[in-house]
Amino acid sequence: MRTNYLLTFATMIILLCSGCSETYLEADHCSNKLAAIVRQTCWSDSVTHYRSLARQGDGQAYLRLAQCYHEGKGVEKDFVMTWQMAQMAEQYGGIAHGKDFFKALPDDAPDRLLMEAMDDIGSLQREKALLAADRLAAQAHPYADLIKGAVAMEEDRPEEATALLRSAASQGCLLAAMAVSVLSEGKDALYDYAEQLPLLYCELARQCFKSDFSPAEDDLAAAYYLMADERLCLDRIGVRWLLDYYEHQAANGQLAANDPRLEHLRLLRQHLAPRTRK
Repeated sequence: MRTNYLLTFATMIILLCSGCSETYLEADHCSNKLAAIVRQTCWSDSVTHYRSLARQGDGQAYLRLAQCYHEGKGVEKDFVMTWQMAQMAEQYGGIAHGKDFFKALPDDAPDRLLMEAMDDIGSLQREKALLAADRLAAQAHPYADLIKGAVAMEEDRPEEATALLRSAASQGCLLAAMAVSVLSEGKDALYDYAEQLPLLYCELARQCFKSDFSPAEDDLAAAYYLMADERLCLDRIGVRWLLDYYEHQAANGQLAANDPRLEHLRLLRQHLAPRTRK
């Protein structure tokens, strides 16, 4: 039972990059703009400037940051950060779906092939995902073993999955390293990778809600959400929960009514993209 649980959790880590999108209003309008935005030169302003705007809930700034991380302009090239910034652009209305950022890349771009393969795995089209892995293997890219490892996990072949993920991790693939750590250490390994994948701080916050209620658990959840916010990765659930948390403190006299944290969170809430049900 423990092995199956850990396999499921490790698979969740790998599929994290394809499972967080939601449907938003005016999706077609945003998506039609994306290909042009991705091709534009976004380096005229500094990454610091984009981060400052993103901190205020500017979805376009998040989209620019995704491009910066994808191209390695002003920052180190980083797929995980590219994906996170694209996800946050979605949350704040800069793009219809975080995945659309990758769909605008060239057909043979490794990041695009990975995202499409993970979508295929999630929709049980594993043969299609393995074809993408073959294309990546031809490029000698570590995503090939990552995809094959994810398929092996989905098909309950733990030894083969672990070997493939270790191979991808040894080639520098962060998602594979995270999955291997979860397989060996359980979900507690998430904290070790949260600095590299700050959206995990939101998941860690929500883990606090699964235990018995206590003020200490709320305080810990708030601390995790604040860490996500400091790293520009506070999602819509986190914005609303943390604002409610601080407004409750203000109502009880534990926090000044004009505390800057309240103003900041209200600004973020104002800029959250409208959401529709699928």
